Amino acid sequence: MDAATREYLASRQPSRRFVATESVGAMAAFLCGPAGQDITGAALPIDGGWSVA
Repeated sequence: MDAATREYLASRQPSRRFVATESVGAMAAFLCGPAGQDITGAALPIDGGWSVA
């Protein structure tokens, strides 16, 4: 299982790891806080580079 996961990620995911749920939560907290108040209509992918690979 570990070898298959490494092989899959090596060919498709530039960061070579799955995105942690904590990273998604951190982005949500950021966007809900004062620092995110002026971010509107923006796409902020949290995908470890998947969308540009």
